Amino acid sequence: KVNKNILLCFFGVLLISFLYYFYWVFYFPELDPIFILDRGSRYFLLYVFYFLALYYSLRQNIKDIRAGAALIIIVVIFSVLLNYLDPAIINNKSIIQYNDFISPERLRGFSLEASVFGYQIVCSILLLAVLLNWSTFFLVTVTIVIAILTTSKGAALSFLICICFYFSLKGKLMFRVLLSLCSIVISYIIFKYYFLDALASDIDTYSSVATRGTMFIVGLKIFLFNPLGVGFFGYLPSIYDFTSGVIDFIKSHFPFLNFDEVYTYTI
Repeated sequence: KVNKNILLCFFGVLLISFLYYFYWVFYFPELDPIFILDRGSRYFLLYVFYFLALYYSLRQNIKDIRAGAALIIIVVIFSVLLNYLDPAIINNKSIIQYNDFISPERLRGFSLEASVFGYQIVCSILLLAVLLNWSTFFLVTVTIVIAILTTSKGAALSFLICICFYFSLKGKLMFRVLLSLCSIVISYIIFKYYFLDALASDIDTYSSVATRGTMFIVGLKIFLFNPLGVGFFGYLPSIYDFTSGVIDFIKSHFPFLNFDEVYTYTI
């Protein structure tokens, strides 16, 4: 049976988005309405999959959800093993991968690149911890170690930040303060001895630091100036409008960063 409240919310948000689109087209004629509608429709079709996947999962019984989680874990573990046993299949263009991997020394599994793969592994470990009722200490230790082994700096650091928040909200005040301080110290040590050299290499060789830093600041600027977007899925016009200025600002302070990738976002 279909949950009417969820469907009403979904179509209500879609209707408001369409009305908001016409509002911006009317008051801001410099925007290309066809471009916004085209890109917005594409994003809508892409992200509606996640909504349907979530909605479908919510309607399943716990036994089926556990079986699905186990299947996800098996696929991710298999991709890790394949990445080690036959990296050519993973790193080269094939029926599994769309393109050659520019960083073959890192792991990417069945995903597009190492950062996405790192998040897949972290989420898989969290699913496994739920299925096997792991303790918090064991979960944190295993996740950090495996995240480091995947060479995904973003996944490991994001997980560490989440752990810091978790410790800061759990238990009595003194307990939270001590655990938070320990988490910060451990995060600093891991960053300095495991990630700092890789981060320096990224700055010298790749564009990931410049791209993510730029888009982070662009996101903050959009939040301040256009928190509701500019039309039907209309954050894109804001991205096109703000990105060039943010690149110039960062480049004036950090001219050694590589902005080749993020420049393509404004084309």
